[in-house]
Amino acid sequence: MGATGEVPKQFNQQNEDGQNLETFQVKKMCKKSEAWNDFKDVVVDGGKKVEKMSLRQAMQQTKINFQPTDAPVLPIPPLHFEKFDMEKMREAAAHWVLMHEHLFSILEEEGFNFMMKLGLPDWQKISRNTSKVDCVAVYELEKKKLKNLLKNVKISLTTDLWKSKNQRTLD
Repeated sequence: MGATGEVPKQFNQQNEDGQNLETFQVKKMCKKSEAWNDFKDVVVDGGKKVEKMSLRQAMQQTKINFQPTDAPVLPIPPLHFEKFDMEKMREAAAHWVLMHEHLFSILEEEGFNFMMKLGLPDWQKISRNTSKVDCVAVYELEKKKLKNLLKNVKISLTTDLWKSKNQRTLD
């Protein structure tokens, strides 16, 4: 056992004749968290021990199904007390799409809209076309701001054209 409570685990690689070629060691971490008390070791077919499977998972695995985004949402207290403004949300969504270089269609994803509807019951889906229009509008607005910021800035570009003795030119 190592100084940090790690137990080495060995993997042997064999050639076609069954001879060991090399040994690769991986340090196995000791489980110190109290959360591991909710898990137990499980032996599956073939007698192979599986490390700590959840008690619930050991009994039965279930498929997680999400509600469709059009399903009625239970009322949740608001995260903020301002009046909801979908126009501001569209602008914020456009900034988010541009900032992280997401596809315009990310705003149409079911999980995204489900999350937004839970947090903001007045949320309305934004189509990829609307997202594109909003992103272009944000781009144009930012371009105007930048032009205004740089209108009094002078930029000088210079170049240096020279010819060395060993440089061959087409004359």
